[in-house]
Amino acid sequence: MDKKLDRKQKDELLSRTVPSRQKQAKEYLQGRSPGTMQRYAPDAHADKREGWVESEETVRDLVDWREEAIY
Repeated sequence: MDKKLDRKQKDELLSRTVPSRQKQAKEYLQGRSPGTMQRYAPDAHADKREGWVESEETVRDLVDWREEAIY
């Protein structure tokens, strides 16, 4: 079901989603990891050259998780 939103529905959706995305972007730019990142890579840390860096163990865990995902 690919239903197109009318203008009012689109405005309502954006009014609920945009502030959340703006908050996540602000947190990221201030060097704080957004909640999703903390959930999947709690040991990640900011690096000026490489961005967010995870441990080898976390990377392996994420690979395993993605391989087992049902999607």
